[in-house]
Amino acid sequence: MKNILFVYGTLRTGESRHSVMYDADYLGVYESIPKYTMYDLGSFPCITFGGKTSIVGDVFEIDDSILETCDSIEGHPDFYTRMPIELLDKSIMAEAYFLNNYNMNTYKPIKQGNWLTR
Repeated sequence: MKNILFVYGTLRTGESRHSVMYDADYLGVYESIPKYTMYDLGSFPCITFGGKTSIVGDVFEIDDSILETCDSIEGHPDFYTRMPIELLDKSIMAEAYFLNNYNMNTYKPIKQGNWLTR
């Protein structure tokens, strides 16, 4: 089965965990509608619902094996939960990893929504 995954941090092209996407089909850079917030957690980012930021990420078509690996890396469903993200391009239906119920008051928002240009 093929899955469409929107990645915005260490799984993006050129980032530390991108090698996981070796056998994935790269669909391009996409942007979400402006209703999320991205935070800098140190060596990786997270996104949450609520906010006014468009998130920039890479979209990949991946098989179940790659999805399972990504779920493991992201701690799905305990640390992050994989859920639909609304993209500006309505022709793409993708999922992304959202941080679960953490107090974000101590973390810095990434106002431009792009981990690569933070």
